[in-house]
Amino acid sequence: MTYWGTGNPGPDWNDDHRAGDNLYTDSMVAIDVDTGKLKWYFQYTPHDTHDWDATQVPVLADLMFRGQQRKLLLHPNRNGFYYLLDRTTGEYLMAKPLRQAGLGPRGSTTRGGPIVVPNMAPSEAGIAIWPGTDGG
Repeated sequence: MTYWGTGNPGPDWNDDHRAGDNLYTDSMVAIDVDTGKLKWYFQYTPHDTHDWDATQVPVLADLMFRGQQRKLLLHPNRNGFYYLLDRTTGEYLMAKPLRQAGLGPRGSTTRGGPIVVPNMAPSEAGIAIWPGTDGG
């Protein structure tokens, strides 16, 4: 199995022509190296308008989690959260903020995505956001 973090949808900040979650963007994908088939994916930031790609290096660990031995994938994400996934199934287990922020149900394909602060979407007039394009 190999695990790859994917980039953000394009165009990055202008979402006028890309409705929906923008499937597989800002995601971790697990690919069977013997068959090339997708085993699972987890989308961290559906319909990203902040350039929060998921290309940071994941950490793989076999650890106890809530009293059960698990094969885990730990991933610091540019959306400002540090995620814990089951690397066998792609199940979202938990996330902790790298800074003060909130998580919640977001998009149709994921849970545990960041709650985007209202009125903070990029605009032609411009707006200062944090975390910025370098992420949390």
